[in-house]
Amino acid sequence: MNSCENIQNDFIPYIEENLSESRMMKIDGHLATCSECAGIMAELQLSFQLIEDEKFTQVHDSFLAGIEDKIAGENRRGIRIHFMKWLSYAAVIAIGLFAGYLISNSLTRNFIPVQQQISSDDFYWNDLEQEPIESFFMNENLF
Repeated sequence: MNSCENIQNDFIPYIEENLSESRMMKIDGHLATCSECAGIMAELQLSFQLIEDEKFTQVHDSFLAGIEDKIAGENRRGIRIHFMKWLSYAAVIAIGLFAGYLISNSLTRNFIPVQQQISSDDFYWNDLEQEPIESFFMNENLF
């Protein structure tokens, strides 16, 4: 049985004719005398032949054209979706700018300049010209 295993290990290179001439002849001799290995070889050759036949299956031209049309349609749809995405971003920005403009207009109608709102008698917390910061902290009458 050890001889069969050695022969069977070389079946694929035998089918592909990637063995030396002497090894090919040795396998031929073994296949002539061993029915088990000959059956395995026949199944393997049939499998290889089926695979080779499937490699060259002809496809109808309309089938290929249909697939190409679907791919082209999906590409157009992808471009359209990409365009719509950026268009929606631009619309959101435009609406935001317009809303900001409306809000700023409504606020500026009721706006009174700061100089008119504050009288000269009001106390300025952060005005260093009115009162230096040192005198503010040194004044004990604040609290």
